Amino acid sequence: MSEEYLTREEVMQRLKLTKSSLYRRVNDGTLPAPIKLGHLSRFRASDIEAAMNELTPPHSADPSNGEAKQ
Repeated sequence: MSEEYLTREEVMQRLKLTKSSLYRRVNDGTLPAPIKLGHLSRFRASDIEAAMNELTPPHSADPSNGEAKQ
């Protein structure tokens, strides 16, 4: 199975980020840096998915389902 690589624009579209926000997150470590493939820079899709999963907070109990918070 081969690795999927994403362009900067594809990552920006998936994460709904501007270019400056994307690179700010790369610089602060919340998103992985792109890798070089020859003269091209690409992001590994699996790295982006893993970062998205880490950034997404776990779902808490839904207060509308009748569970009381304690």
